[in-house]
Amino acid sequence: MKSISNNIEIQKSDKTYNISMFIGIVFSLLTTILCEMFFNSIDLGPKNIDFISRVTVVFLTIFSIYGFYVRSSIKKDLKIKNFITIFMVLFLSIIVLKFFQFLTDALINEIQSSDYGFKLTSTELTLAFPMATGALLIQSVMNTRMAAMFVFIWSAIIGFYFVDTIFLFLFTISSSLVAVSSVVKVRSRGVYLRAGLNIALLSIPFSLIILLSSESFVYIDFLICIFSGLLGGLFCYLIASGLTPILEHLGNYVTDMRLIEIATLDHPLLNELSIQASGTWNHSMVMGMMGEMASDLVGANPVLVRTGAYFHDIGKIKKTMYFIENQQGEDNPHDKLTPSMSALIIKSHVKEGVEMAQKYKLPSLVIDMIKEHHGTSLIEYFYNKALNDQKDNAEEVDELLYRYPGPKPQSKEAGILMLADCIEASVRALPEHTKDNIQVLVKKMINKIFAAGQLDECDLTLNDLYKIAGSFVKTLTGIYHQRIAYVDNKESNVNTILK
Repeated sequence: MKSISNNIEIQKSDKTYNISMFIGIVFSLLTTILCEMFFNSIDLGPKNIDFISRVTVVFLTIFSIYGFYVRSSIKKDLKIKNFITIFMVLFLSIIVLKFFQFLTDALINEIQSSDYGFKLTSTELTLAFPMATGALLIQSVMNTRMAAMFVFIWSAIIGFYFVDTIFLFLFTISSSLVAVSSVVKVRSRGVYLRAGLNIALLSIPFSLIILLSSESFVYIDFLICIFSGLLGGLFCYLIASGLTPILEHLGNYVTDMRLIEIATLDHPLLNELSIQASGTWNHSMVMGMMGEMASDLVGANPVLVRTGAYFHDIGKIKKTMYFIENQQGEDNPHDKLTPSMSALIIKSHVKEGVEMAQKYKLPSLVIDMIKEHHGTSLIEYFYNKALNDQKDNAEEVDELLYRYPGPKPQSKEAGILMLADCIEASVRALPEHTKDNIQVLVKKMINKIFAAGQLDECDLTLNDLYKIAGSFVKTLTGIYHQRIAYVDNKESNVNTILK
């Protein structure tokens, strides 16, 4: 059975790779045609050997870069929409480049036709070109791997079609890589400004290269280069910060900025949860703290985990009093129900949560975490209650009725969320919240979830679980820290307000 399963996985992998290669051929061909349309007039005449050679080399180069990154990328990167987005950004980058070339030529002609006392060269004004805009956009909505692929394809295009200006090729690849490294974590729109400043700083050594390679230069040439570099950084900042939200919407990308924007009480679902199910809301807030701290240690996305924690139990809004954290000492409605009916109600909060999330158009990653945060785990309390009620016919109790539908966590973030959910609820029920008690319970719960196979389909390693356990203990110990009891001074003369 294991060999059959492995063969199926290999076949699926080969099929995915073949599809990716076909997409690569189409992508490389369309990109080559696009470059020829804007950078050279397409001529299919029999004598145009240069055209055929150039197109062949450009196509093979783009396809080679694409193939390398397909081989080294993970499955979730190999989506058609990602390559459509990259093609769109390449198209935008070419349009922007042509527009700035037009402005540069117009400005140089104006300076030459008038007596301003100085001259401009196209090389000096090249520093004002926002060559790193595309890299900024791809890094913002995808990841560093895809951004690096874009950088090398874009730089190769510049190198082929601007052979006489090697400076532009060097500036393109350098500024793009600086831009990518400047926006690794997009938690605020201010990161684009920082990237723009870094690009502007990069223009200083390039300015010196221009001046040193010039036969004669004056002081104003250096000022023009510096000013051009500042403009280039500013243009990158303005274009990238303005177009990123549009790209997010068109490609339905889930960025950290989008997650931060929805994970506030201004969101109708979270506002309703805090009012209708305050116990669940408090539980979700603590989970958010636990998950965010643990995620940083294991290479997961802390913003996604925190946002998933806030929304994971929104389905409880429909039947708040059937969940113990919201009962606040009132009668438990489960006392009047059969164990199977109680389990059905408990399980339904996942399905109802997904429906509410889809209604409010939450990001797909958050919806996945709502589906996966219980995996296929057993609702033990009501399952054991059913077994006790059917002592003589225990085999008639269907375990599937008391299991969540799943799926199991498919990502590190969903796995961390599952662990935080179970552990926060268990620690809250402890009679004494000492560090030792918390530590023992955290390890016990992680071992139990791991042994049950609930983490089999996510990328968490044993080393990750060890780090997560330590982080959870630290966070929970801080939340449930010991306090000195206040002394009731009966002799103090205090006006009684509440009786």
